[in-house]
Amino acid sequence: MRRKWLIYLLTFSLALNGATVAAFIFSWWQSQTLAAASVGQKSIKSFLQEDLSLRGEQSSRILNQIDRSKQEAAALRTLMVSKQSEMISLITAIPVNKDAVTAKMDEITRIQCQIRSAAVETIIAILESLPPESRDKFGAYLQARGRACDACCPPTPGAGKPDLGQ
Repeated sequence: MRRKWLIYLLTFSLALNGATVAAFIFSWWQSQTLAAASVGQKSIKSFLQEDLSLRGEQSSRILNQIDRSKQEAAALRTLMVSKQSEMISLITAIPVNKDAVTAKMDEITRIQCQIRSAAVETIIAILESLPPESRDKFGAYLQARGRACDACCPPTPGAGKPDLGQ
């Protein structure tokens, strides 16, 4: 009789835990949807073409810079995923080589830094290419986009702006 009640209790507990996880996932999904729909999520390309009305050689030069930056970032992200996979292999190996795991974490951190640096360099290049009257509008766009991206992830004390190279 006790065993039967324990099984019922375990089943109820699992169902309750599953419902809690589902509620958290649904809440997270809703916040992601709202953040993506916000004004600050307009792509840099769209903003430059539509809001700043860039045309001709200036527009093509800036858009080419953005495309090169995206290609570089994609290659670095692919490398980072590969390194993360290698780190998981190191973590799951018995016995765990903590020095190798730490070295792999440092390598992943360097790649993340390269991705951020490429994004910042692209934004600087865009700003330098814009006429002075458009720089303030672009700066306001970046500020709004940064606030929208803050809604996508929890704030980190002392953290700077999120990756804006997309």
